[in-house]
Amino acid sequence: MSSPERKRKKTKKKPLLVLGPTPESTPITTKKASGYVLAKLSTPHSRHAHGCSVVTVGSDIYNIGGPIDKANEPSSSVSILDCRSNTWREGPSMLVKRNYPFASVLDGKIYAAGSSDSSSSEWMEVFDTKTQTWELVSSPVAAEMRARRHLHIKRMAGIDGKVHILGSSSRLAYDTREGRWESVGKEMSSGWGWYSYCVVDNVIYYYKERGEIKWYDSKGRRWRALKGMAVLWDRDVASTGDKMIWCTVIALERHNDEEIWGKVEWSDTVLKVPESCIIKHALAATL
Repeated sequence: MSSPERKRKKTKKKPLLVLGPTPESTPITTKKASGYVLAKLSTPHSRHAHGCSVVTVGSDIYNIGGPIDKANEPSSSVSILDCRSNTWREGPSMLVKRNYPFASVLDGKIYAAGSSDSSSSEWMEVFDTKTQTWELVSSPVAAEMRARRHLHIKRMAGIDGKVHILGSSSRLAYDTREGRWESVGKEMSSGWGWYSYCVVDNVIYYYKERGEIKWYDSKGRRWRALKGMAVLWDRDVASTGDKMIWCTVIALERHNDEEIWGKVEWSDTVLKVPESCIIKHALAATL
């Protein structure tokens, strides 16, 4: 998704799909009328995407933590994909080894949280992409909720200067400006915890089945429907043993505090893959 403001900039957003297992099918490289194609990237040194948290800052994609191979051991490693050169490099390791961590980006910093054996002082840490250093974030409230088995992380996103964390039965936010934790109303967890989501221009969006997209109004504290959208997929189709990967570009325009409109600029199939393939991550990097 994009916004009119971003279109006027010289930078471009480059989508990246990570599939697993690796599909043998050839990407559809025939140029569409829109000019969009799916290009195959050679990344032989990339780490497995399963169990890691993946976020984007500028032209870099960070692959953070996760289990090591089949041993299911936590990891503090960070690998970075430079989308300008399509090459991987090792980044500064986290201070704490984390298994199946969650991460989000806010104001150019990466917040990583979650681990099976970390204390309140180690539950979350922040990475400054400018200084390339990690720093622990004291999280007494989060650790207390986790001890009660109320904080199995399901979603994590940064908006309004706060890192929002949705747990199995808890909702917390870390105010990065004030350096404090606070509870979040249950209305925010409605829907967001079950569907694909992203943050665009400080707004959380989630995609529901049948083409419905909703966004979170942080002032009104409610989810609102993205207006102006036609249904993208309005019917089921018979299975052929393969999957077709679709890509859709939606332009966003805010009309007022309570209305955001969307317009489908382009939508088409980009890749045919075996039925066993799944999308692990879908990201957009700035070029």
